[in-house]
Amino acid sequence: MVRSQPGALKYKSKLGFEGLPNQAWTTASVKDVLKQLGGELIEILPPASRRELEVMAWLRDPSFVGKVVTVEIPEPKLTNKPPESMDEYEAMQFELGEYGPSSPRKKNSLLYPDICHMKEVVDRGPLLVEGLPDE
Repeated sequence: MVRSQPGALKYKSKLGFEGLPNQAWTTASVKDVLKQLGGELIEILPPASRRELEVMAWLRDPSFVGKVVTVEIPEPKLTNKPPESMDEYEAMQFELGEYGPSSPRKKNSLLYPDICHMKEVVDRGPLLVEGLPDE
């Protein structure tokens, strides 16, 4: 707490993500995207179409949200079919060596450019203009 500064997510915002791949329509993926934007997920709204996903989120600074955001999704794992014959099995064992496959050296992911629409921002801060009615 010595080097910290007070921070708050002041702006309740409605965002629309257009072009998200099907694998990214999960709560975890949306939370990751919002974390990159300096925000936190409130709820995922029921989609009106498969083209755009709308969410409600708390944001620290809505002006930080760009028109295009990058969504990173882990690369899907390819399923290996079991060998059909003993010859295929022996060939596979020869390729893998005596100890089996080694651990991967990197984690592959896919990057998708996604269009982000800022639909609504609710600012609950004080009014900066004097003399206006509270309504």
